[in-house]
Amino acid sequence: MDPTTPQTEPIEPKAATEGEPAQTALEKLSKIAGPNFDQSQMDELKRKLAKLGKSDKTTSSGSEAPVDGPKTDVPQPENARTLTGRDVDWSEYNLDYNVAHLYKQAVYRDTPQGPKWVAMVTDFMSTQRDFRNHGKRVNAPGSTDKTETEALNLGEYLNDMCNGRETWKIAAVMPAGMQCGVLLERQIPIILPDPQPLKKSEEVEVPTDQALQATEDAALAFMAGQKEVDNEAPVGDYPSAAPTEDIGLTPIVAGSIEHAAAVESLDESGAVPARAGQIVAHALEVAAPLTTAAPTAGVVQPEAVHNPVIKAPVPAAGYSAAADVLRALSDPSFRSSLPTEE
Repeated sequence: MDPTTPQTEPIEPKAATEGEPAQTALEKLSKIAGPNFDQSQMDELKRKLAKLGKSDKTTSSGSEAPVDGPKTDVPQPENARTLTGRDVDWSEYNLDYNVAHLYKQAVYRDTPQGPKWVAMVTDFMSTQRDFRNHGKRVNAPGSTDKTETEALNLGEYLNDMCNGRETWKIAAVMPAGMQCGVLLERQIPIILPDPQPLKKSEEVEVPTDQALQATEDAALAFMAGQKEVDNEAPVGDYPSAAPTEDIGLTPIVAGSIEHAAAVESLDESGAVPARAGQIVAHALEVAAPLTTAAPTAGVVQPEAVHNPVIKAPVPAAGYSAAADVLRALSDPSFRSSLPTEE
């Protein structure tokens, strides 16, 4: 304010009431500024100060709620408890073996590197100090020019270390004459490596449009090369029978060409005629000395059974075996009940 400017009556603001800091500040500002203070600036300042103490919140009765502090739009979590390692199933993650045991005691917190898992570990340090040499100082570890020094006396050294900002604690001491070895410990935080989730399934890349088109073209080319394609049979309301394996035998149906040829090849007794030839004759000649009569003592020969196919009697045992073979060829249920070789 220019001291040569003539003084006029200062602006008299509204008397401030107790508990109105904004009005009190305006009153002091008006006294200091004097008459050359722009009234429009005063009104603008009043308007801004009035907004600072105004709250949009109301109580249940409709009156304005008291202002507790600066308003913020950041949502507050319902459960503000810090996430710890006990809240996580670490078996689902691939952890470094050397520090895997520290994750259970770790805490998830903000660090200079961002949100990380932080664990507290014990740091140890050992050295040797004298019971005497009060007031003497020596180079600290890593220093050679006395820029950093430590007390040589044991008591002074422990005072500096245990009461310093690093808060070392005495872990063990071992006197040796006029000197003493001392072991110190402290708790320090370390940032653990980010845990990586285990891969439970093989990740397959999404096929490209070109690969899908190539697959479709190959399928169409294969279908075009098939000359005989069975039409799909209509599905009825009844379930189909269980499929049976094809054993490669086909029964001879009566009245068929195969049946007529088989009947013509039989002899008068209805049996298959014996094969004649040099090989068969030689085999019979060689086996003649070893041939013995069939045992007949105590053997009951069942009566022959009439075969309606050849219209002649046949041995009962042979007919029964033939009947079983025929059933096995024509009846899938009977064939499935027969023993199999495994």
